Amino acid sequence: MLEKFFADLHKSDTSWNIARLRYCNPVGSHESGLNGEDLNGIPKGLMPFISKVAVGKLKPLNVFGDD
Repeated sequence: MLEKFFADLHKSDTSWNIARLRYCNPVGSHESGLNGEDLNGIPKGLMPFISKVAVGKLKPLNVFGDD
């Protein structure tokens, strides 16, 4: 619904610049590890990595950049 709203907004006023950013399933996976995140290794996604850092299973990560 929001994507449609912003598309209509841009059509009505082209001074608005709209971008659609999608990030699907950032934290979910099946407990078996057959699909989604590998629960036994180093996470591939940011949210699972942060979750493992939060519970003490991984060391904190460094974030570089200032933008």
